[in-house]
Amino acid sequence: MTFTLFDWKWLSNYKNVTATITDPEQLAGNANATISIDFSELESSDREGKSHYVAGGRVYFETDVYNIGTTSMTGKGFFDKQGYVEPPAAGKSKTGLILGITIPIVVVLAGICLYVCCKKREKQKKAMIHMD
Repeated sequence: MTFTLFDWKWLSNYKNVTATITDPEQLAGNANATISIDFSELESSDREGKSHYVAGGRVYFETDVYNIGTTSMTGKGFFDKQGYVEPPAAGKSKTGLILGITIPIVVVLAGICLYVCCKKREKQKKAMIHMD
């Protein structure tokens, strides 16, 4: 029985990969099937500057696994080149947190100081008026 194992696309470019599966365990879904996909076309296009498919050693894919006319599975994810190591996740920025706390505190303190200074000046003016 022939299945089109991957009807995959990268950035709206489709490529069909067809394989024949005869193992009854694989056909029943009890065992995995393995196929090879040639990425030389994508890498050549990137090298020539026509595309940017292999970003940092990864290629995004969307796939349908089906038999003639019947979809049995869809999926999406990434294919990683051999030896690809995912970069570490960026830590949360402490600068943003510090600024998010510090700026409001400075504004409130400046407001309090301004209020106190204005009240003090107002008292001094009233005291000078009463002295005259």
